[in-house]
Amino acid sequence: MLPSRTTTSAAVVRRILASGAPSPRQAASYLRKYAPTPPPSAAVDAGTPWQWQQQQQNDTFDSALEGASTTGSPAAPAIPLALIVVDWPLAHPTAHAHLATDLATLHRVGVLPIVLLRPPTDPPPPSSLPDSGQVAMHWRSDIRAACNDIAAALVWAGVPARPVDAVFHIHDDGGESQNTEVDIGALHAPLAHGVVPVIAPLGTLWHASRIVPLSTAHAAVALCRPFYAFSDDHHGTEPTMTVTKADPESHHFLRRHCALTKLVLVNGARGGLPDPSTTKLAALSPLSMVNLAMDFERLNAALPSTARRDLVLTQRILAAMPPSASAVIAAAADSSAVVAHFLTDRPPTVADSASSTDPANAADPGAAVNNGDTSTRPLPPTIVRIGIPLSVHSPPFTGVDDTKLAALLESAFGRPLRADYMPRVRQLGHAIVVIGDYEGAAIVTAEPRLSDDSLPPLLYLDKFAVLPAAQSGGAADLLWAALRQVGRQYVLDDPKAVNGQRRAVVLWRSRTENKVNPWYFARADGVVKLEAAEPGAQLWTVFWMDLTDELPMSAVGAMAAAGESDEVQEWVEVVTRVPPSF
Repeated sequence: MLPSRTTTSAAVVRRILASGAPSPRQAASYLRKYAPTPPPSAAVDAGTPWQWQQQQQNDTFDSALEGASTTGSPAAPAIPLALIVVDWPLAHPTAHAHLATDLATLHRVGVLPIVLLRPPTDPPPPSSLPDSGQVAMHWRSDIRAACNDIAAALVWAGVPARPVDAVFHIHDDGGESQNTEVDIGALHAPLAHGVVPVIAPLGTLWHASRIVPLSTAHAAVALCRPFYAFSDDHHGTEPTMTVTKADPESHHFLRRHCALTKLVLVNGARGGLPDPSTTKLAALSPLSMVNLAMDFERLNAALPSTARRDLVLTQRILAAMPPSASAVIAAAADSSAVVAHFLTDRPPTVADSASSTDPANAADPGAAVNNGDTSTRPLPPTIVRIGIPLSVHSPPFTGVDDTKLAALLESAFGRPLRADYMPRVRQLGHAIVVIGDYEGAAIVTAEPRLSDDSLPPLLYLDKFAVLPAAQSGGAADLLWAALRQVGRQYVLDDPKAVNGQRRAVVLWRSRTENKVNPWYFARADGVVKLEAAEPGAQLWTVFWMDLTDELPMSAVGAMAAAGESDEVQEWVEVVTRVPPSF
């Protein structure tokens, strides 16, 4: 059972806000998402809402356990799980406390972590280890001690946790063939009672009756398998992995009552993945989003070895999870930004990462990049998705299928396009980003300036659409990340593009009553709500993304030298004069 806690829902809301949630109202909505509201008949003290919520979590875990063992009983709500792969050892002793506090926040809102340790190097195959078992003995002792330390830190943070042994069993004939079974009974017991299992990558080699180390990828993929059905594609030389059928009750519980859709890779102090184009510069820029379908091969060839190891491990594990799954790569000091992503499904920004660390942690050696410079913070977290193919088209847009693009827009917006819309896009278009087979698209136009026709145009997001069928895999966020890159590249290719501005922006507008506006508010860097110029006139909300912080100092200096101007007013005037599309 989950322990009784005195933390109030308001305290949890504040914790989520510190992790980058955009507003108290939205933070509270995330609590409702992961903790169902009580039935009308329930007697709830309005002054202590979280006490009932905690009991509801207890009932959820218990009912899941009962549902797994009672034929014909109603299906219990799925318990959201997160696989947390933690570097061992972490860069600094206090990193355990930071991580435990943030995992406690996840646990507090009904998300149950599964912690798997990740040693600094992958071990050799079990069949190649010496019969003496000295290597395995060394690993077993150290890794079990690390499991005890992490479990103790979680208990200190108020989360029930315990090390779990004997999860993996390896059948090895002494040759190339290996078959790993997962003892799902060892997972069933802690998960059904809300206890966080802390697992070491150790397996029992049955033919030799000894404990041997496993690679992190091998262990993590094996842990994913009890929750889902998979193909036989194990990405290369990965040994065969199966789930033991000896415990059908546990198998039913994991498959029916648990939902594992998030992966978190916590490294010592590196943080997220760096942008390869900045690895030789004094200050690295982070990659906020990675689309594996498009970016894996390029990044795998260009990233530094430590970042490449994080990327490859993440790709291997996500391949064993549903297409809608996502991963976060973060430093232990920024693990609270991971909480924000888990609850909001929104990619963390640089600001989120900065706000996610308490001021007291700024001087913590565990929060420094592991490159000898203890004054440098780790890179902000990187979101990784299995993704979908994506293409960016530039004028004259020869690779764009107008018929498919128009069909996408009309389907997404539910209205026919004006006859003059597509000709205008081809005349003023700056970029068209397409995902998949026109399952989503972003259209960016270059709108002429009002103040001076000789100045470079302003980038305007004319259309942003993703079909519902593609939204579960994070296609909208992948498209948004590509949109940010289009805006950033506009300035990098031509520094004069920011002449007459103090900020580099991409603008867009939305009808004030648009139901998508909360999604825009969460991602915009600025907004202006316009009042109707006359009765019955269309009400618009004007948004912009500010790319200034993502640009090199040379471009920022050019903007500062341009002088002060009423640029927001010009943005509003440019955006509102764009003709209707439908």
